[in-house]
Amino acid sequence: MNEPFNPIILTVNSRLARWLLLEQDEKKRNAGEKAWETPPILSLSAWLREAWLGSWPTLYLLSDLQCEKIWQQIIAQDAARLDLVHLQGVASQARQAFTLIHEYRLPRDPKLYELTDEAKTFRSWTKKYEKRISALGALDPCMLMDAVKNSMQKGDIPLPPSLRLMGFEEQSPQLKIFLDFLLAKGAHVEFISPVPAPQTLEEQLKDHPAHVREYENRQGEAQACARWVRSIFQPGKRIGIVVPELEKYRALLKRELAAELVPESIFISDEQILPFNISLAPPLSQEPMIKMALNLLSIKTTVVPISAFLSFIQSPFFGFSYPPDQEISDLERKLRRKRVLSISLDQFHPVSGSQLSKFVESLKSWTLNSKSLLSGKWAEELSEFLKSIGWPGKSMADQQSVLSKRHQAFEAWKDCLNELCSLNQILGPIDRLQALNHLTNIIQGKPFQTKTPEHSIQVIGLLESSGMQFDHLWVMGCHSEALPTHPEPNPFIPYEIRSKCSIPRSNPQRELKFAEQSLNRLLMAAPEIYFSFPLHDGDLDLEISPLLKNFPKNEAAVYPSRRIKDQVMVLNDLEEFAEPAFLPATDSEKTLFKTQGISSGYSLLKDQVECPFMAFARHRLNSDRHQVPEVDFDSLDRGNVIHKALELFWSKTGNLKNLLNLSEHSLEQQLDQFVREAIKICSERTSGQTQFNQLEIERNVRVIHDWLRDVELKRPDFKVLRNEEGISIDLCGIKLLLRIDRIDEIPEKGLLLIDYKTGRNAKPADWFAEKIRAPQLPLYAIAKLPAGLAYGHLTIANPEFKGTTIPDLPLGKFKNTDFTQSSEFTSWEELLEHWKNNLNAVADEFLKGNHEVLPINKGEPCRHCEFGSLCRIREIANLETQEDIP
Repeated sequence: MNEPFNPIILTVNSRLARWLLLEQDEKKRNAGEKAWETPPILSLSAWLREAWLGSWPTLYLLSDLQCEKIWQQIIAQDAARLDLVHLQGVASQARQAFTLIHEYRLPRDPKLYELTDEAKTFRSWTKKYEKRISALGALDPCMLMDAVKNSMQKGDIPLPPSLRLMGFEEQSPQLKIFLDFLLAKGAHVEFISPVPAPQTLEEQLKDHPAHVREYENRQGEAQACARWVRSIFQPGKRIGIVVPELEKYRALLKRELAAELVPESIFISDEQILPFNISLAPPLSQEPMIKMALNLLSIKTTVVPISAFLSFIQSPFFGFSYPPDQEISDLERKLRRKRVLSISLDQFHPVSGSQLSKFVESLKSWTLNSKSLLSGKWAEELSEFLKSIGWPGKSMADQQSVLSKRHQAFEAWKDCLNELCSLNQILGPIDRLQALNHLTNIIQGKPFQTKTPEHSIQVIGLLESSGMQFDHLWVMGCHSEALPTHPEPNPFIPYEIRSKCSIPRSNPQRELKFAEQSLNRLLMAAPEIYFSFPLHDGDLDLEISPLLKNFPKNEAAVYPSRRIKDQVMVLNDLEEFAEPAFLPATDSEKTLFKTQGISSGYSLLKDQVECPFMAFARHRLNSDRHQVPEVDFDSLDRGNVIHKALELFWSKTGNLKNLLNLSEHSLEQQLDQFVREAIKICSERTSGQTQFNQLEIERNVRVIHDWLRDVELKRPDFKVLRNEEGISIDLCGIKLLLRIDRIDEIPEKGLLLIDYKTGRNAKPADWFAEKIRAPQLPLYAIAKLPAGLAYGHLTIANPEFKGTTIPDLPLGKFKNTDFTQSSEFTSWEELLEHWKNNLNAVADEFLKGNHEVLPINKGEPCRHCEFGSLCRIREIANLETQEDIP
């Protein structure tokens, strides 16, 4: 029989179908044609589906999702008995085994399935599955080919006159039976195998030998490949990059290819301009707008984690302004200062009518939704909820590429909702969290990347490359662990069947044969072929695939880089930019500093001394970072509790005499009471953690008790005048708001100012340096004119009382740093005057705008500074070091 003029071309996968269509389009275009009929090229699975659905069948075709859910329901009935941990994984393996039985016509002899518990259990699951889909009047996708054949036999589906199959390295028994049936019925069937005959392969290698290249790691391999592509790229040239482990290379290759082929893409978030396709797509759940929607829908109660709540109200996907407006920014600062871990929607009352108010009310209603509905109704409910809060966000007319990607993600989202709706019959009524769990699984399993035209540069996996032809080909990651791959036998298929029937991933021999076939077809896929592999993967040493050891190694050619950063580095005429060292405070800033003042004002002077840029960033740019609270107590909590407990204690006790009158038992009781009160006040978020709180109570009682016993009780007479007294002081027009931990009165001597320390060891010697790095107590001294300054360092078993005072000030067990020995000043008055002049000069320097990146003491402040990414001191240091190298 002569072959009809225009056969239907069926491919092993949709990627090959698109590639062949691209080739056809290029041929027509090169022939000068303006328009042409699209040839019938599609994947085998798509053709079977079209043929089945076009016959108005009595059985409806299940989707992959529906099959998985049925398997999960069946297996869940035995999950507790079998102690199954990962239900979805087991269901996936069971479904794969069921598919293998049909595609490879595996025997179903009950005796073979009685040898292992896994196989025995699987056989019972299979019976339940077949019974369930029969009751539904449904068809599993693995049965589709047989169903189409039967319908063609009955005449319900017309026979195709001519078929051409491309890209199939082998024929499964199911496919062979189907093709034999078509041939017997008189159809013309052409099976074009991509695997060459030995003689053909030998001739190919003589004319176009392949070469192997080795690289230090995957990064170097991907970089070299991208530069190679750039060096040979021409319009119309087909370039293939085949990667057996594409999931490990995808991000690397996308970045390096974009940087080399479209250097400006680093400035534009637009995948439309990238001239290549990558077959492996990340899951839809990684798309920001989808991820944010899932995070919001996942909120279980009206108590929302603070980090999640802030991410919602700062997101452009929920109708909020981006960047966040003043209301949201102020709210964030307020919540972070309160150091709470969660926020209760019931107790949160934003301005009525605002977007924030609408958001909170809608979210509250959603978390209280306790209905039991079909999955389709849940799709409607959550769609209405997201719509009510403004998702997926406001349009941005000036960012068409962002809109395009957002629109495509939204369409993919709607496809996922349709899939959720398809589970009505299978799942029945479910609650909100169950519906969300199913939707999350659907979205996590749905690949998504922006739809772009087919390009002549293709990055594909090993299986997807079957049948594709290129002008240039690079096969990456060809180490011994990836080629051939390790077998992964299905545990539900008995060993006797796996060893007898050649099924995928069943044994090493099968994987070796498949790898050899794949390698042979790749050698025929292009006239120029390179194989490469990395020598190292982290700490793991790698070797070349044993299948490539006979190929000649080729010294890796060095291709020029087109990346923007590399182009900049080779330029000789770099522009020099001299930034002004001073940026004076504006009139409005000065007014603000003078009227409202700066809370914890000593930190301004401390930052200015440690690094002028630190003070500029924190106090003029307002770039402060609020420490994220821990679940239990952190160092800040402990310090606050100690301060508050001592305040409560001395407010009641008042002086040394009353302290001496307390019995040991009474002292312990009071300390326990005050520490408990302090924890309630200072650490509200840990109120429900009784065990943590009890441990902290015991610890803090011990710390304060040791302090009172070893320091306070050994002091001469004193009276506590003030606890936590708030004061303000003016330095060069800057109003500094301060709070003195404690002010003692020493009879006939004067005042002693005490600052409690619970963290790192504080050094009084810092007060006498040319640059005062610890200005807190000297600032207090300017305001109160005391007789002495002291640190109260509270630690378990080793409390310290230290500082500097006027001569002969009686303080008991006190480590006095004699200022006459540690400084050039001979009198207390001179020292106070020095502090006043020195700190005024620091404040004046701040107002004049000194914002130089100049950390004190060889960069010591940089170890704990959060502004490194802003000042870029490390990058500058590295650059200067490179310039000094001859």
